[in-house]
Amino acid sequence: MIENSGDEISKFKKEISLTVYAASLGYVKDDRESWKTADVMRGPGDDKIIVATAENGHGIYYSIRDSRDHGTIVDLVQKRKGLNLGQVRKELRSWIGIGAKPPKVNPAFRKPVPTTRDHQGVLWRWQRARVLDDYRYLNSRGLIRADLAAVRIDDITKMDERGNVLFGHYDQDGLCGYEIKNKGFTSFAKGGSKGLWIAGQSTGDVRRTVICETAIDALSYAKLHRDNWAVYLSFGGSWNPEQPGLLKTWFDRYFGAEIIAAVDNDEAGDKFAIALEALAPGRVRRHSPEVRGEDWNDVLMDRLGLGQGMERSTERCRQGRGQSALLLG
Repeated sequence: MIENSGDEISKFKKEISLTVYAASLGYVKDDRESWKTADVMRGPGDDKIIVATAENGHGIYYSIRDSRDHGTIVDLVQKRKGLNLGQVRKELRSWIGIGAKPPKVNPAFRKPVPTTRDHQGVLWRWQRARVLDDYRYLNSRGLIRADLAAVRIDDITKMDERGNVLFGHYDQDGLCGYEIKNKGFTSFAKGGSKGLWIAGQSTGDVRRTVICETAIDALSYAKLHRDNWAVYLSFGGSWNPEQPGLLKTWFDRYFGAEIIAAVDNDEAGDKFAIALEALAPGRVRRHSPEVRGEDWNDVLMDRLGLGQGMERSTERCRQGRGQSALLLG
């Protein structure tokens, strides 16, 4: 017996799978866009929602189409069925084992891994970003659409409402943040954390893993050194405490693959190369630009006669010198 309405509402929020309930309303989970931390679901009328789990265990959702439409399962029922709170309680009791059995939903869905509000904001903004359809910034870095297609970046690269290019970072649970790039501007997703941006041949026979400091560097290297058997990774300009573990997991997964440290030819690049060698002793080959101070986008810009790029110098000024110390403890 439920003691009071507050206990009952709390049970609705914590015990009912919001993904399962949404499926009963006609929403379909998009497996390609979903992760351990979030289910992306497409519903009637072109609706699209993200279903997540708050740190307190409550199921929550965010509408991609309407920033005002979000909340718990109680809010979802009120807004999708037009019910008042009393009617919502009657609607949901069967879902916690009181009264008649709820409608069957097939297949069964697992509950997303709990995340912070900041992380949920990252997922929401990423889903609201549009497909990359403006190549002016990338063109200014010497990259054209064919270069991007060659390393299969459609699902991991988007564009926000300001025209910034977003390069998605992933950890063991899915999307965790994204690099933000535009002319004279480098940043990272607010509330997000750095993982790995991964492009290229992600399945099958991976013979080489190319590690770069930024996604722009990785794309530049891929254009300069065509390789159908390589995977390109970016760690976003500096390491956080979780990234070495992600890199080691990748190296162990593709144990037979050569590892190329395609880092900048500077002091920070020297430290990155040493740290990568420590993660995979005897497997790392450094390949940096010949000129001290250059990155691979500088090399590409020079090769194309577009002049030396300013991206790296701008980023270094923002990051400061202290971040590279994290590499060596």
